Amino acid sequence: SSAASDVYKRQAVGDISKDRDCRVLNLGAGAGLNTMMCLEAGARHVTAVERWLYLAMSSKEVLLSNGFNDDQVKVIYKRPTDLALLKDVPVICNLLLCDILDDGLLTSGLIPAAKHALSELMTDQAVVIPCSATVYVQAGQVQNTEVCGFDVSCMNRHRWMPAFASGAPFDDKSFVPLSAPVEVWQFDMLTPPEEASRDSLDLKFSRSGVFNAVRFWYDLHLYDNIHLSTGPEAVEMGLKSLRPAVQFMKGQMVVREGDVIPLTAMHNTVTVSYTHLRAH
Repeated sequence: SSAASDVYKRQAVGDISKDRDCRVLNLGAGAGLNTMMCLEAGARHVTAVERWLYLAMSSKEVLLSNGFNDDQVKVIYKRPTDLALLKDVPVICNLLLCDILDDGLLTSGLIPAAKHALSELMTDQAVVIPCSATVYVQAGQVQNTEVCGFDVSCMNRHRWMPAFASGAPFDDKSFVPLSAPVEVWQFDMLTPPEEASRDSLDLKFSRSGVFNAVRFWYDLHLYDNIHLSTGPEAVEMGLKSLRPAVQFMKGQMVVREGDVIPLTAMHNTVTVSYTHLRAH
C-alpha cells in the first residue's frame, strides 16, 4: 500500500540522517513519488534516474510543481548501468532505492543496476532498498475448454513459450495449484549474484491434474521488518501493480497426488526460467 511504501522510506532516511546527510540514488524514479517521499523525510539530496525519456520529463515536472529545486534533486535520463559519478550522480550516495521491479523480479535489470551502483556510486556502508528478495515457485494446471461459447481445448497443448507471462491475473479458476510453494532463491541485494545459477528442486504434488505451468513470485524484504509479497495472498489483498508470474512448461504431464517431479530453476541475473524433468 502507499502508506507502507511511505513508512519504510521515511524510516530508512531517518535512520541514516541521525549521524550523516542522507543522499539517495533512486533508480526507476518513475513520476517522482519515491523521490519526493525521500526529500520530504529529510534526505539532503536525491539523484532520480529514469531510463524512459517521457517518465524522466514527467518526474522533473512533478518535482518542480511540488516545490523541489535543483539543489535538492537531479533528474537523470539514462540506463542505470551507464551512470557515472560526478557526471551524472553529483555526490556519492548512502541510500540506494531500486524501484526496478516487475512480475519476474529480475527482468527489468534489478541485479545489474544494483551491482553497478554499489561498485561505482555508493558508500561502503550503503543501505539498499529492497535489501533482499526470496523467490517461490509452485506447480499448476492452466486449462481452458471454452471461450465465448467456442471449444478451444485443443489449444492447451500449445501453451508453451520460452518466457514467463505477466500482466494478466491468474485466479484459482484459471490457475489450479497442484503443489505447495517451494523456495527457489534468496537474493541479497548488498551482494547481488555475479553469475548465472542452475538449481534443481523437487515438486511434491498435493493433487492430481495436468502439470503444464508454474507460477512464481517473491517476498521483498524492504527495510527493517517491512516486507512486501507479490504472491497469491497479496493479490487477494488487493495488490494490483505486481502479481505472480506464470511460465508454461514445454509439454504437459499428467500427475497424481503424491508424485514428485524434479524442477530445474535457472537465472542469468536478468531472466528466470523453469523446466521439468521426468517424474520419479
